[in-house]
Amino acid sequence: MPAIVRYNAVADYEKFEDICDALGLNYCPGKDAAESVAQFITELTTIFKFPQKLRDIGAKKSDLRAFAEDAFGRQRILINNMRKLDLNDIMSIYEAAF
Repeated sequence: MPAIVRYNAVADYEKFEDICDALGLNYCPGKDAAESVAQFITELTTIFKFPQKLRDIGAKKSDLRAFAEDAFGRQRILINNMRKLDLNDIMSIYEAAF
């Protein structure tokens, strides 16, 4: 999730500022708000001992292309994303999450 937040940050900084306000997070306006949300998610998943990276759940680097292609094929979900996503964008998110 943090990789997705970071990818979407430039789409609408104000939304991330609103999320920070709702969560009571300290942040600087703009890109820092999205980073604060990403860090909050990381801290929360750490507290609950959720895996942090795809490799933590057994994914291999060689799996990432297939994951990206599968995700790209789910346009009904992607059309709701804050930013348009092409296959390379999705691949970069998976690489950041690996």
